[in-house]
Amino acid sequence: MVRPGLRGVGKVRKRTPGGRIATRFVRGFSHPKCGRCGSVLHGTASGSSSEVRALKHSERAPSRMYAGVLCADCVDSLVRYVVRMEAKFSEPELKSFEFSRDLTLEKFLPAGWWGRVQEGSLLWNRVESKFSKKKVASVKEAAPKEKPAKKAAKEKPKAHAKKAAKAKAKAKKK
Repeated sequence: MVRPGLRGVGKVRKRTPGGRIATRFVRGFSHPKCGRCGSVLHGTASGSSSEVRALKHSERAPSRMYAGVLCADCVDSLVRYVVRMEAKFSEPELKSFEFSRDLTLEKFLPAGWWGRVQEGSLLWNRVESKFSKKKVASVKEAAPKEKPAKKAAKEKPKAHAKKAAKAKAKAKKK
């Protein structure tokens, strides 16, 4: 009888180099999940650990904050939470606002973050969000860009000149 831990695992029959047929038990894998809400992380590689390790580093997870740990919605709420808390303790007119602490988000922040925020030191001095105002240059103000001058092509030594130089070097050594 099969061990209880292997009952839900797939079986593959494989011929060994010795000629006998052996049964290999193939375990399944799960997709990476968000550490806060449990949703599937998009853009992260899923598969067996050996398959994921074989991928390039840039193919395993996106290159953004908390990639491979939190989903995009949770990262967005984390950034908003940090900015609100930092603004509350750094801006005098916002001190009266009541923001409740969210420990499901704070566990992903660096240790001692809450104490530093209360002291007034900021974790992120500037966070660009999609709602921030960006300076947009008008068409009249924008000057046309000039194309950079082409660099002079370096002359490559010809093949027979290289051979002659090698022969000369050998003659000097002798």
